[in-house]
Amino acid sequence: MNKLYVGMDVSQNDVKVYILDLEGNEAIKRFAVDNTPIGAEVIAANILDCCKKLNINKVFAGLESTSVYGWPLQFYLADHLGLKAYDPMIISFNAKIIEASRKEREERIKADIEAGNFKQTIYKERKKKLALPNTKSIYGGVDAELKQRQDVAEDFVVVYRQLLPNILNKLSKIKDYRNIRKIKHKMTTLMAYGILLFVYQIGSRRKANRDLSKDIFFENLNAIFPEFETMPHADTLARLLENIEVEQIQECMIELFKDLIGRKKFQNYLINKGFLIAVDGTQKFYRDYCWDERCLERKVGKDNQSKQFYVYTLDSVIVLNNGTTLPFITIFLKNEDYVEGEKK
Repeated sequence: MNKLYVGMDVSQNDVKVYILDLEGNEAIKRFAVDNTPIGAEVIAANILDCCKKLNINKVFAGLESTSVYGWPLQFYLADHLGLKAYDPMIISFNAKIIEASRKEREERIKADIEAGNFKQTIYKERKKKLALPNTKSIYGGVDAELKQRQDVAEDFVVVYRQLLPNILNKLSKIKDYRNIRKIKHKMTTLMAYGILLFVYQIGSRRKANRDLSKDIFFENLNAIFPEFETMPHADTLARLLENIEVEQIQECMIELFKDLIGRKKFQNYLINKGFLIAVDGTQKFYRDYCWDERCLERKVGKDNQSKQFYVYTLDSVIVLNNGTTLPFITIFLKNEDYVEGEKK
């Protein structure tokens, strides 16, 4: 069986991609793309191009588990219609486990060197900055590129139209505390807008207002989702989230999973006929001052220790047998059980 290996280094802004053949040689020059739906489209197109050139039977793609930064890319590659013919396996790696394994291997090698089992040889390699691909367009014409973009859009629409109405229906039942006489955008419109921010991984309100309010973008979006009569302002969504019970959003997510499980949508992706749930802790941000009594506290520094306040969450995801991870429940840790110490 001829296999293709794809390694992806995912960050908030971009994705660095390495594609190797069965012998470990680069099938295509390593490249980097923006971490956006268009970037995912470029990655899939390059993988398909390599599969056709090398007569590949199966594709293995691996990336570090980076929470929301990697989930859209995982979903896109796992459900890409063109890649289905190559039986893709998308694997999400836990960075902490890999780091622990690396340290254990280094300690074992160090012990062997000290014992005289083998001689250590150090090779120095000049670090090169990863460059963008220096290749021409892979589409081969305007019509081919437009067709590829149309296919990608249609794939997304099929998924959105299956899931979005059910999600928005559940979210619409959350109590809205706004003045009904001053409401311009419905709850469902604002929630759909928030989902868009998640999909496009927009981290600030300024960037959301700048990118999502463009006329061409809104025209294309309105063709897919007629519910968007006008594009909301990001501050409007922020004010809504400040006043509603945000925990109910997570409850809607749980109800959605119950519906999908009841309809046996995960039946072919179970691991040993069951659901594998992975739990990991994530630090969101920290400050040098206490802005809320619920934030966690720790001491940093060796000689002159100072207090630092931070937010930490426990994130759980459902792991499917093709490597896809689906966000499930997030719990914010509180300062109720704080114990005085260096790191608590």
